[in-house]
Amino acid sequence: MGYPLNDAGEFQLDVDASGLGIGGVLSQMQEGRECVIAYASRGLNKAEQNYCVTEKELLAVVYFVQYFRQYLLGRRFKIHTDHQALVWLFRLKEPSEKVARWIEILADFDFQIEYRPGKKQGHCDALSRCMTPHDCTYSEVDMSEPLKCGPCRKCKRRAETMMMDGPQTLYNSQVNGNDADVDASATSKETTDPVKAVTAQGSEQPSTSRRPTTENNAKTGGCWIGGYTAGEICTMQRNDPNLGLILPALVNGIRPSVSDMFDKSAEARHYWILWGVLFIKEGMLCKHFKKADNTGEANQILVPRILRENVMRQSHTVLTAGHLGAKKTKARILQGFYWYGMTEDVKLFIQRCDVCECDKGLQKTPKAPLTNIVTGAPWDILAIDFTGPFPVTPRGNRYIMVLADHFTKYVEVVPVPNQTAEECAARVLNDFVARWGTPLAIHTDQGAAFESKLFKELCSMLEVRKTRASARHPQGNGQVERMMKTLLKMVRAYLVGEQDEWDVNLGCLAGAYRATPHESTKLTPNLLAMGHEVRLPADLIFGHKDIRTEERPTCGEYVQDMREHLHKAHEVARRHLKMSAKRSKQIYDVKRVYTYMRLEM
Repeated sequence: MGYPLNDAGEFQLDVDASGLGIGGVLSQMQEGRECVIAYASRGLNKAEQNYCVTEKELLAVVYFVQYFRQYLLGRRFKIHTDHQALVWLFRLKEPSEKVARWIEILADFDFQIEYRPGKKQGHCDALSRCMTPHDCTYSEVDMSEPLKCGPCRKCKRRAETMMMDGPQTLYNSQVNGNDADVDASATSKETTDPVKAVTAQGSEQPSTSRRPTTENNAKTGGCWIGGYTAGEICTMQRNDPNLGLILPALVNGIRPSVSDMFDKSAEARHYWILWGVLFIKEGMLCKHFKKADNTGEANQILVPRILRENVMRQSHTVLTAGHLGAKKTKARILQGFYWYGMTEDVKLFIQRCDVCECDKGLQKTPKAPLTNIVTGAPWDILAIDFTGPFPVTPRGNRYIMVLADHFTKYVEVVPVPNQTAEECAARVLNDFVARWGTPLAIHTDQGAAFESKLFKELCSMLEVRKTRASARHPQGNGQVERMMKTLLKMVRAYLVGEQDEWDVNLGCLAGAYRATPHESTKLTPNLLAMGHEVRLPADLIFGHKDIRTEERPTCGEYVQDMREHLHKAHEVARRHLKMSAKRSKQIYDVKRVYTYMRLEM
């Protein structure tokens, strides 16, 4: 095969169609001979398989001309086909609608169709008769091989299931070679139950489960089964090549000299620079952290290298983490842990996360200048929207109702069976107003439930101002729309193929969102709404305690301290919200081209 040359001869496109698919070969005359540039083929869908022979052959011409558009547009080329009817294609007086559309597509290209007998079209004829991978007929019962027919969707899913259910079988086959192959083959012969798979250790487990076994956690990096004690963490820190240099010196109270650190690693020198904020807590090496805006402080455990993967997994992958992005995951880790080079480690960890990589969406081009909804206190503006429909769950739920506060970013996620006005009004009254009080305004789109007479009567009774976004403009309710996008990403991350159980873990996922610092306010919704952070499972696993645990003599002093803390947090949030709104508008509007001019008189 060769590559296209500008100063070579004309291109030639050979196409053919069969009952299964279409094939094409692009070639170019180079130095007096026909040199192949590229091969291409694809299968026919059910509708295309019903086309007549002429339509199939014409489909092959249209598809491969567009497929090789970057080579053919603006150049004279030939199309070879074994269907002679295409030669007089452009002389049709009244072509059908489908053929007319295809002819219009081909009108942009400069080509000549030539007939060539089928015996000279064997190369593209073979491509058109390749079996489509969607027609995999291999049995679901035979699980001895990951990929039976090739990369079809069913066999790929089977391979993923085998990797999750029996990772030791594939791991041993790659490490131990032939011996492991013999064991794996023996294991596959003993597997007769289609619902169970036998691992290399001989333990049976459901083949549809994606939860790693206890024996495999150490090698596969699964979630913790039990917590770590302070003594175990201290031992790991002493065995760490970098923390092991700082921990004994800090215990003895003797700081190494500058000359002693010349031959040490960059990580060890970094911890040496932080000597003033390091301390020993229950034998563990910790760091005192205080936010620059004085909104909070924490004691961070210096994580040894052997535990960093697990800490990142607990802050990103587990159910109470939510598979959030790099910034939010790092901010979550900094609430209790620290190590050198954390930013790069978190980015690389998330880049390796298959769930996050498969779920990334394309950013759409903005179409209008950005206008911000201004708010300055909690519960000023409550945004509401529905998302769905989803598969009906055993509890009868089909939709998700999201209620989000514009200032604190606090969200309530409620599964509902329908989008009626009665259901909407009941959820607003019982799940939000009864818990947080009446907002000053409710902002929604122009859905039927929100524009109903019942919902308007509810707003009138509660003395709430009702606002709405423009029709067919979801950006007008962007606060809750963006929250729903994050929520659906989190739901997909924990479905594990069980489509009718999506409403089981909505409360935990919403809690994960509320416990993570928001990009706009730089603070967590829990802190802005309640004045304190909630305890997370990682805190209980490591025995990490809240730094603000000193006793207060009276309830009044506690209330006064909490009010001052909330006041300071709200001031910081307002400042960051203004900066975020200004920055978002600058980034959004830079891609907008204004079509009007202001005339100076």
